[in-house]
Amino acid sequence: NIKLLGIDGARTNINGGATSELNYIDGVPIVGVLSASAQALTGFVAEADLRTSYRLNETRTSRQTISARAYARAPIPIGDDLQAIWDEGVEIEDFSTARLEFSFSHDQAIEDGLFGINADIGGYWSGAEYDYSYLRLGGDRTFRLSPDLSVTAAGYAEQRFTPEEFDREDLVLSLTGSVTSQLPDGSQGSATLSWLDRQSDNMNDTYNSYTLQLGYTPAEQFGPVQLSGSVGIQFTDYPDYVVGFILVPDGREDTRLFGNVTAVFPEYSFAGFSPLVRMNVGTTDSNVSRFEVGEFGFELGLRSTF
Repeated sequence: NIKLLGIDGARTNINGGATSELNYIDGVPIVGVLSASAQALTGFVAEADLRTSYRLNETRTSRQTISARAYARAPIPIGDDLQAIWDEGVEIEDFSTARLEFSFSHDQAIEDGLFGINADIGGYWSGAEYDYSYLRLGGDRTFRLSPDLSVTAAGYAEQRFTPEEFDREDLVLSLTGSVTSQLPDGSQGSATLSWLDRQSDNMNDTYNSYTLQLGYTPAEQFGPVQLSGSVGIQFTDYPDYVVGFILVPDGREDTRLFGNVTAVFPEYSFAGFSPLVRMNVGTTDSNVSRFEVGEFGFELGLRSTF
């Protein structure tokens, strides 16, 4: 089973940069000036996500699989933005990320739903540098309350390790709860609430994040197009945060609003892949203006149908 998603989309903010060249901190009279690479860059983003899995065993009520995943993301600035980062000595590959992951999973059907456990081991690259290795253990439980309504709880713990000595580094914990409902007209709605906690020796990397997302998929296609969409809000709190020599009063707080609409064209599939178009919008408000971000973009790609 092989799945591939390749996306090359035009975006107004490919690097998560700030909307202004000035950096304000609420409650601090000092104003900073941001480099070109810290500001929003316009350009394209190329992504590839290759996954393959092998079924070790399957019965009527259970299944065990092993899988591998290779993921890469490469933002490409264009025009004046490209020249600006070159002028300050920043290379395009500095914005890229990559991940290599190997997984084992066990899924079990039980009387009122499903139960699953999984273990992942992998590595993450930021730019040309190997950033960290990680080991992740997780599980999920789905309750079928009725034929049209289900509730899922999931969570994981991820221990990260330094790339050189394999010493323990950051710890990431996550909990997610979601409700999925088949509506009377055949469409599907969902609501998801998640919590993410990262604990690190680096105070700027320690935070709590809470996300609420609502999704909707119409029952019928619109001509050759199958549409789906979601909107959400995310609040992230960094209890202690430093900008240069300045300790941000009461820590850094970000509030992000986001949404997307995805169009898939199943009637035009070829070799198991269907064309995909997605529109993304997002805006982030922060008490540190370096992290006030606006984004608008289109993605073009392929989605696996098997």
